[in-house]
Amino acid sequence: MKTLGSIILMMLLAITASIAQDKGVKFEETLTLQQLKEKAKTENKYIFIDVMATWCVPCKQMDKEVYTAENVGTVMNSKFISVKAQIDKGANDSEHTKNWYATAEELSKEYKIMALPTYLFFSPDGNIVHKGTGYLAPDDFLKLANNALNPNEQFYSKYTNAVNNYRKGDKNFDIMPALIATADDMGHVKLRDSLINDYMYNYLFKKSDDELFTKANMEFISRNAGRLTSKDRFFKLMYADKVKHALADSVLGMPGWAASVVKVVIYNEEINDHIYKDGKIINLNPNWKAIQATISKKYNPTLAEKYVLSTQIGFYKTQKDWKKYAAVFDQNLKKFPPKPNKAGQRNLPESFEVNAAAWEIFLKSNEKWLLEKALSWSEQSLKFDEEPNVQYYDTKSNLLYKLGRVEEAIATEEFAIAQDRAFVEKYYKLKKGFFEDPYKATIEKMKKGEPTWGEGVQ
Repeated sequence: MKTLGSIILMMLLAITASIAQDKGVKFEETLTLQQLKEKAKTENKYIFIDVMATWCVPCKQMDKEVYTAENVGTVMNSKFISVKAQIDKGANDSEHTKNWYATAEELSKEYKIMALPTYLFFSPDGNIVHKGTGYLAPDDFLKLANNALNPNEQFYSKYTNAVNNYRKGDKNFDIMPALIATADDMGHVKLRDSLINDYMYNYLFKKSDDELFTKANMEFISRNAGRLTSKDRFFKLMYADKVKHALADSVLGMPGWAASVVKVVIYNEEINDHIYKDGKIINLNPNWKAIQATISKKYNPTLAEKYVLSTQIGFYKTQKDWKKYAAVFDQNLKKFPPKPNKAGQRNLPESFEVNAAAWEIFLKSNEKWLLEKALSWSEQSLKFDEEPNVQYYDTKSNLLYKLGRVEEAIATEEFAIAQDRAFVEKYYKLKKGFFEDPYKATIEKMKKGEPTWGEGVQ
């Protein structure tokens, strides 16, 4: 039986919680977005939308530490109409939350929401004016909200002004990368492309070599490498100047990046148009010899053979011609074997690609000779890292199982589990491996003689 004192205490706690809630941000729980816009226009208030999810830890922190603050509530309740847009779905969601499912999805797509929480601010007339992301302490959140009220600080208003100035001929290259990112975020594709070309060709590529090779510049070029041509000075540096080639890799901290830029340009100019149009294959029987001869003449024979083989691998994979896929992949592996990773390096693209090819054959073929070929690739992929890669062992295990070598398959999968445990204990101080549960489930299927691969095997 509860004592009178405990009952009074519970009542006081409930009253305190109610008062705290009243002092914090009041979120609308009945209106649609259209109704919110109508109310905002009538009351001359801005709209604040908290795009969140129930699994989002920073979102919960905002609810607990920021939205309950009295000073935050004072500003938000007097200047804004606030509402939550939940992007995930749960069985215990309120009717209001469910009614906002579609709106939350539309907002996520329209404003390219990639992080949670995301804060969207709209003017009284319903136009987007400001945006923010991530956990913000009360004072920082109030700064964001107050900036949303100030046309000189509003994210989208500043963007509009900058675009207008750009169209008048005022090319402020200092702000152009941010302007490009916002144009992309807004879906203004033509403007974005114009800004990118302007920035690259009228600013970056006019810099001296010493000025050009900064991390920010290399990152910008990396994001837009598909726009480069063989006539560009930067391409020529990456192709012919070994020192600059190495410098670009070093600045970005990405070995092989400069080589990938060269590959992209040559592929776009010498290969893509012979095979694809708008991302679809238009030539089912490319003249590979002619393509290779052209590249060889313009550049060099080794490069030509390497790029054509790489293209053939992707082409036959798209065509689901696993025999030709295996043939060209094997040829490529023998002609251009991946280099072993250095100490501390794991899962570099080349070793990953070898394992991925082996896994592809495991999933898509029942032919013994192909599976045996894939097993040989799998065994090669395991030689690249000083520390065993558990996923590569899983690939080997599944191939062994499909080839009927059940005991070896189970032993390999058990070894993968042991290595997984050792890895997470060493680096994350955990006792259970990241892949332990699915790998144990795989072993159970193997013991029962059940397929460990999906449908659609050819």
